Amino acid sequence: MSQRREVAAIWSASLWLCFMLGLALTVTGCESIPRAFLDGEEAAYKAIVPLYRQYLEEDSSITRDQRDDRLRTLRAWRYSLDKASK
Repeated sequence: MSQRREVAAIWSASLWLCFMLGLALTVTGCESIPRAFLDGEEAAYKAIVPLYRQYLEEDSSITRDQRDDRLRTLRAWRYSLDKASK
């Protein structure tokens, strides 16, 4: 596996984990989520998303559908953060 694909796999796994955790916390009720956790998730989002989005825009080896799926995951992560912060 090339280094670029390894990095992409790590980013994908990290994003999926953060998304699932955010979704689970959103479903269980926002009142139970500590502010420090939300701040940490927001910081992770801001650190990961710009680089990952750049990778998605520049990698010609992924299909349009794959790119759209990954961008949809980023939007869902943002949505779960916004929902939990209310």
